[in-house]
Amino acid sequence: LSVIAESAEGGKPLRRFAQELVRGMIEAHSIHPTLHQVLLDEAPGDRGSRAAHASFQTRYLEHYTAAVAQYRRRRKDVETIARVLSSAVEGVIHNAARRDMLDAPELRKQLVELICAYLSGARTG
Repeated sequence: LSVIAESAEGGKPLRRFAQELVRGMIEAHSIHPTLHQVLLDEAPGDRGSRAAHASFQTRYLEHYTAAVAQYRRRRKDVETIARVLSSAVEGVIHNAARRDMLDAPELRKQLVELICAYLSGARTG
């Protein structure tokens, strides 16, 4: 959670926010990547762990929503934008971890570009 909040601190430019977010998320997923994968894919859930996960997800999305509100020019439907952005970042990071590609510079570059394009509201086509 701190990665998202710290990345958005201080009113820094969008690109710097995106670079820090990507770097922080990759670092977080680089610590014991196999264990992280097992926890995501195979750990059984009981009520307590599901409640803890739901609480974490709520706080996680709150941090993304705050970042989106700070960087998105058009502030309409900030919560949905935060959900889409967090899912995109998670998906790229988790798939890169599965493929042992977290260190790939081009992956980092493209993820930063994706975040910047999405939050700037750039339209293609």
